[in-house]
Amino acid sequence: MTVQVITLADPSRGLSSQIWPRPGIAFQGLNVAATTRPVSEQRQGGFGADDTTSQLDDAAVTLSLAFYANTRALLDELGQYCHPAARPVLTVTDTEWAQPRHLVLRFDSGNAPIELGKPTWREGSYAWRAPAGIWQGPVQSLTIAPILTAISTGLTWGVTGATWTTAGAVWPATTTPPASQALSAGNCAVPWTGTIYGPCTGPALYNDTTGQVLGFTTGLSLDLGEFITIDSTGIVQYGGSADPASSALGVVDYLADGFAWWQIQPGVNVIRYLPASADGASTAALSWSPGWIPT
Repeated sequence: MTVQVITLADPSRGLSSQIWPRPGIAFQGLNVAATTRPVSEQRQGGFGADDTTSQLDDAAVTLSLAFYANTRALLDELGQYCHPAARPVLTVTDTEWAQPRHLVLRFDSGNAPIELGKPTWREGSYAWRAPAGIWQGPVQSLTIAPILTAISTGLTWGVTGATWTTAGAVWPATTTPPASQALSAGNCAVPWTGTIYGPCTGPALYNDTTGQVLGFTTGLSLDLGEFITIDSTGIVQYGGSADPASSALGVVDYLADGFAWWQIQPGVNVIRYLPASADGASTAALSWSPGWIPT
């Protein structure tokens, strides 16, 4: 395992810096430590505790560097990513990773002390927190066409019965699209964001891999040009001409069998977009970043 490239960037401010390899900087080490978010309650009248811990908390990130040339300018450049309000992105390319991975950071502390006898050599240690708690890969996306509900009455007969020609009964081929696959290359479940575009009524997104559904009642009706945005951490908002930026949580179908704010699982996820009614212009678009637990 060899680190090939390390970069820091802050897209909101148009900043980007290659940290390694770079003249004047010697890479000393990078440590990303996962931490858990403990949830436990002491048992009343008995030993131990009831522990329901299931989530990671933010990760601790430490970058160790040595500066040996053009030191002052390099320290000032690195300082741009150390403002507590900044959310820089640390991206690492490694010989044993199939793709670069990144962390969004929040500055914690840093130091690069001046030492006697080392006029041009400064050793620095910089600490950030990674609020997402995991490494993330490049954003993946998926657009899904609706799987339209079948006609419930089946084949019906008129008063005069059925008249057969020599051709018999001819059934047209279905145009209903199959379920779609969302592939996540990481080793842990990750949240996703999505948009459902009208015209449709009562849309629902099924993850057949987990057996869960995130759907809406028929109280949600979107016309052409209207849409809702979804964050699987529990946020839904209207968009377009449908009362922009107002919450749509009131029409979430919490009573549906298998309801959950489901997540994209590692590997293959079979996803279906199944509205109560829609036409061909309606689609659902999902995006996510594969995630890896720091080890």
